[in-house]
Amino acid sequence: MHSKPRTLKVKHGDDFLPDISISQLSEMQRNEPPGKSRDKLKAAKLRKRGWTLDRIADIVEYAEYRAWLAAADVGGGATSAGTTARVRAGIHASPATRSGS
Repeated sequence: MHSKPRTLKVKHGDDFLPDISISQLSEMQRNEPPGKSRDKLKAAKLRKRGWTLDRIADIVEYAEYRAWLAAADVGGGATSAGTTARVRAGIHASPATRSGS
């Protein structure tokens, strides 16, 4: 018997990451080197702007980022715990402490 795929409920707009502004996400994205962490920040910024998950999927890898956006919003760490923590805290890790993208 096949089970139904799990549907993630991901907030959007001002309800998504309510303690972080779009400008903070934009600044973090600009300061992050190219790679997955930067893509996740872009996905978070787009969700904060109210984009649908399908629309974000046109730009980033859908399955991975949908799960990450859900985890970031509740403070979990579905993929990169370091990126999630930086987004939640609104701060950047120093280049010496970055563990790749």
